[in-house]
Amino acid sequence: MQVFEEFLEIDEDNSGSISIEELHTWLGFTMTKFSQRGFWILDLDASGVLDFGEFLFGVWNFSTYDAALLTKVAFGIFDVDGSGKLEMAECDALLRMVYNVRTPDPALVKRIDANGDGDISLEELVKVVEVDNYLLQPAFDLQRALRQRVCGVRYWEIETRRRRDYFSACDAASQSSWE
Repeated sequence: MQVFEEFLEIDEDNSGSISIEELHTWLGFTMTKFSQRGFWILDLDASGVLDFGEFLFGVWNFSTYDAALLTKVAFGIFDVDGSGKLEMAECDALLRMVYNVRTPDPALVKRIDANGDGDISLEELVKVVEVDNYLLQPAFDLQRALRQRVCGVRYWEIETRRRRDYFSACDAASQSSWE
């Protein structure tokens, strides 16, 4: 019930759906290209707005991700060609959009590409984020804001454990956890 009440609060124009602007305003979060991409993932029917079902599904998924799953989602957003690795151009796009900068720090790109082969695997990205999750800090900040506003952080910590119990096999598989 609380999620529906939050949905109604976000829907400022009473349209029965949430626009990207309404969501960012409600969260008090500056819109970036990365957060726009995140919104588009939630928008399952590509209508440009979230209906209640999309909002509910998206909030539960996004709020129950641990660091590894959040990294997997970010990786999937930028693995445009579905190759299972981020080429340097895709890694560059990820960092530019996450940090909302024109040019990412070359030292950071080099650090992510731990084996120096010019491609970033999901495993490489997960390892870097496990050590320093500041790499995806804006994504973690967005998750924290959403958790605080909808049901509270403690609730989502419990749901994250429940997710691990029920969906660990799916979340560990190669397909997206959205699937």
